[in-house]
Amino acid sequence: MHAICRRALLVVLVSIFSIPAHVVSMQGETVGPAGQATPPPQGLVPSVMQNAVMPTITRMADGRVSLGKIVIDKKDGTVSVKGAVNMQKGLVEYLACTPYGKLHESVLQLDVDPYYLQIALLLVGLKPGDNPISQQGAKETPQGAPVRLWVSWQDGKKIIRHRAENLLFNKAANSPVKKAGWVFTGSFFDQGRFLARVEGSLVAVYHDPTALFDNTMPEGSNDELFFVNSVLVPAKGTPVTFIIEKTQP
Repeated sequence: MHAICRRALLVVLVSIFSIPAHVVSMQGETVGPAGQATPPPQGLVPSVMQNAVMPTITRMADGRVSLGKIVIDKKDGTVSVKGAVNMQKGLVEYLACTPYGKLHESVLQLDVDPYYLQIALLLVGLKPGDNPISQQGAKETPQGAPVRLWVSWQDGKKIIRHRAENLLFNKAANSPVKKAGWVFTGSFFDQGRFLARVEGSLVAVYHDPTALFDNTMPEGSNDELFFVNSVLVPAKGTPVTFIIEKTQP
């Protein structure tokens, strides 16, 4: 997507939510006159963004706003997207990725553009971390706004809903993960490329500086520890709703 389209989107969203434009600027982008976002460094447009279509913005009757397939509820502090179960068993490094992400090691795949998902998260007041970890699998603790992540799906006429970490099994502890300490680390631009979009990385189990979310577990630096909780996770392909909930620090 060209920079002018991103600027137009930014202006519309700022108008709808009545918030300062700088709140929805990204690392690697700056805010210019009249709250308009200027292009990434050197004016580069990421090749992966060039064919992207600006999502439709719709205000719903209940006050929520949809940004394409992303549903934003500023009142409740939630953002939700649709997806599906990608793995029902096996070793994983991600809880969720995009359909072009690392599907061989992700529990879920979510039908969302990471760039616009990050914008949605900023709009509900979430602040990403200022200092990304140095590399994938780093022993550093990822920083960012704390969040709760939920996954729901339908089983017959019943809606099943669980904390996202319950979909993971810790081999060392021989039990499902009870608390992951999810944080909105946020992704960033590097040489004009929004890295979460390039990599398709959304929620990291094995620490990843390019993902939008990471966990604060010390075990997050171990890529041989977490498996799909096959007792809980439904069949591959099962449609799911993924919900991000803003929490207090």
